[in-house]
Amino acid sequence: MKKILALLAFVIITSSNALLAQGTASTKPRTSEVYATNKSASDVEKAIIAAATSLDWMTKKGPDGDIEARLLVRTHELTITITFSASEYTITYKDSKNLNYNAKKQTIHGNAGRWLNNLDVAIKREIAR
Repeated sequence: MKKILALLAFVIITSSNALLAQGTASTKPRTSEVYATNKSASDVEKAIIAAATSLDWMTKKGPDGDIEARLLVRTHELTITITFSASEYTITYKDSKNLNYNAKKQTIHGNAGRWLNNLDVAIKREIAR
């Protein structure tokens, strides 16, 4: 019985430590290079919009030619700005609701980090087409 309780305590502690480690993500800007040499800024813009739309992000063109994207998931909201050129794009945190944003530490809920990573991967895929 003691061995079972010790094993159960180990599993609970290990699981809670894993959850804490995954609990936050960085909101620092992410810049990715465009490796396709035959792409124009317009091609990159189209790829960003197509990738974002495929993942249920809502997009609109910003006043400086950038793209503002917003994702709504249940009660959570994440808004980002994507600046781009023919050679690179940068995803920058803009605002959020119900995602535990910490301005001092530049962190946000881990799910938001996954959503941003998924978007970055989808953009790269679209650019590679």
